Amino acid sequence: MTDPDHAHRALSFDAAAAQYDAARPGYPSALFDAGEELDPERSATEALRVLRPGGALALWWNVSDRDVPWLAAQDERLRAELKDGAHGAAGRARRLPEGLERTERRMHWTRRVSLATHLDNLGSHSLFLVLGAKTTASFLARERAELLKVFPDGVVEEAYAVELSVTVRPA
Repeated sequence: MTDPDHAHRALSFDAAAAQYDAARPGYPSALFDAGEELDPERSATEALRVLRPGGALALWWNVSDRDVPWLAAQDERLRAELKDGAHGAAGRARRLPEGLERTERRMHWTRRVSLATHLDNLGSHSLFLVLGAKTTASFLARERAELLKVFPDGVVEEAYAVELSVTVRPA
């Protein structure tokens, strides 16, 4: 993305936070003040600085499992439309800085949801907020048709992977 695109997307998190907050009013709105992407070098260094010796820093991300064929196909369609994936694309902020000893694990899980719920969740990604309502509605209508080929009963089995990284501050 170009810098203006990156800034536009970063600002779209305010709209995503408002949309998410409206659907889950029990969460404090300050929890969703996204701000900027984290710099992994600075943030990990600061987290380790304030940990007691022997304390652990655990980072995890719940992402769609692109090892599942229908999700990989959906991700290709998302990349074609959005020039980026909406399935937890790997990024610099998801990495611990080089040189830290770490343990990494990937755990898989699934859930069954209605097609409408899956599309509502997909449409809440900030990338769609940048596109605008008309383009988003058009994509989601096409996506609905594609997913009904795979899930004709309208129940989607979403597959996720929790990616976990843990490092310990030396004693």
